[in-house]
Amino acid sequence: MGLVLPDPLLPNDVLPTQFFITQSLSKEISVLVGKVTVVDLADQTMFGNNSKYYFANLNFNKSPAALNYFNAVSWTALGVWSPGPQLVVYGGVFDPNSKADNFADHAFDNVNLYLTSILSYSVGGLPGQFAPAFNWSNKPKIDLASPFGSLTTPAAATPAVGALLGASPFDGLPANFKNESWVAIANFSQYLYVVDDATTTSQKLKSGQPIRGIGVFGRAGYGPQVTNPITSYASVALIAEGLYSGREYDSFGVGYYYNRISSNLKADITQLTLETTTANDESGIEVFYDLALTPAIRLIPSYQHIWHPLAAQVAKGQNHDRRLSDGPHCSLVNDRQEETALCSNDSRASVQLLNVVHQDKCDFLLIENCQRSRGPVAPY
Repeated sequence: MGLVLPDPLLPNDVLPTQFFITQSLSKEISVLVGKVTVVDLADQTMFGNNSKYYFANLNFNKSPAALNYFNAVSWTALGVWSPGPQLVVYGGVFDPNSKADNFADHAFDNVNLYLTSILSYSVGGLPGQFAPAFNWSNKPKIDLASPFGSLTTPAAATPAVGALLGASPFDGLPANFKNESWVAIANFSQYLYVVDDATTTSQKLKSGQPIRGIGVFGRAGYGPQVTNPITSYASVALIAEGLYSGREYDSFGVGYYYNRISSNLKADITQLTLETTTANDESGIEVFYDLALTPAIRLIPSYQHIWHPLAAQVAKGQNHDRRLSDGPHCSLVNDRQEETALCSNDSRASVQLLNVVHQDKCDFLLIENCQRSRGPVAPY
């Protein structure tokens, strides 16, 4: 069972967000049932996917398409099959309506059906991993090809744009929905250089500890543009960890991502704003250095530059965003796996941050999905 303080949207509450059981049925098969944080299960790379130690931007931690299907927590029933040490296959049903502030409201009124596999391999003694995944959902998604019926007044265009950006609900709008949608994603990880010896590397792989060395990882995905605001995406990043004796816990990273925005969504925004606003594909870079003051206390300065951030571009006409941030990270335990288990909903990489934007005398409560800084929270 896990507790989170604070919840990103309820900062004064302590909420139970994880309660689940796991049971092995045989050496190869096990099951998991309960409420979990999705960020700890899906789309895991071999290294570099923990925002407490590495990249701050969501695009280097998880698939940005996941935000169209999952909340931060979900009720689930999963089956896991591991026929050998190099292959794991798991899948099952997730509840797309689960939230941290209630036990099981509207649970499984709709479903996400999720299937993934993790293939581990070695090239010249250097570990690597490939993990494809597929998700299908019958939770209705806005039909981006024809999102609305007739809007009765010109003023209705403003909340309509806000709804398309996820800023407000579609309540009161003549919205059109598709009854199902899907997305296919994949990630890879490959070490290019390893400092640890073969025995230490093997032990760290079994325990999930980071290997000292240099590696590259990336993600890519695609979903139909009629139901996925981010139709396709790709990212790649380089991580160097513990290269020098005496600085075993330090790490450095640089990454680039590109998100292709649905052409249907671009056309919707242009039409609703009477061609005064356009949306472009989004891309960005991030560079960070994780300075370990102790194994449990980190100072992590990072720099991000984002081109055409979607919400800021539409709401404020902002085509660039820069972020220079630093802040100490204080861990309760030294072991990273144990810390993840104890504080597993420190999922600032996957949760939604609220930012009030004023435009045309209307306050949008924009839900920024992909951006936080490691110090004070900043809008995307």
